[in-house]
Amino acid sequence: MHEVIKIKEIVPTKANIVLLADELAKGVKDGNISALEYAIKCKFIIEALSYSLKSINENILTELGTHGKIAELLGAKVEVKELGVKYDYSQDAKWFEINEQIQPLLTKLREQEERIKMATKIDASLIDEDTGELLATKVAKSSTSSYAVTLGK
Repeated sequence: MHEVIKIKEIVPTKANIVLLADELAKGVKDGNISALEYAIKCKFIIEALSYSLKSINENILTELGTHGKIAELLGAKVEVKELGVKYDYSQDAKWFEINEQIQPLLTKLREQEERIKMATKIDASLIDEDTGELLATKVAKSSTSSYAVTLGK
């Protein structure tokens, strides 16, 4: 018999993520729960948890401040991190000079990529009708199939 994992008792470790995930998905794998309904409900819970964590961000940072900048609890480490650090490189003269030189090439590169995409979509090379110049050839493309869940309002 498969043992039911109790959320209150499970230690939040990376190893236990797989155990809990397998337990949660068991109903779908056994054919007792619709995979689509499960995906929708999981998406809802993920977004609710994300929103919940964002809404208490200041509370977390305040409590973390009472521990220094790092706290260890339930086998996990919580620490203050600086996120989204941005540098204004344009204030550096050498960077600005290099950027000025590279921008026209990046524009040409993006334009060529668009021509290549078009050639690949139509499954033929693109040729300038007036000059006969080869503009772009089709290339191999790859993709991975997945799904997207969009929750209703």
